[in-house]
Amino acid sequence: MSTNLAIHPPVWLGRSPRQNFKHKQSNELKSDNFTGHL
Repeated sequence: MSTNLAIHPPVWLGRSPRQNFKHKQSNELKSDNFTGHL
């Protein structure tokens, strides 16, 4: 588990599934902390 997710809740919560997936992928590209946490 990533403690980073506990400290910084995902901003894609509450969005539609399609937006969730796109935004999550975008965050993966921007933050090394998200790498491998799909």
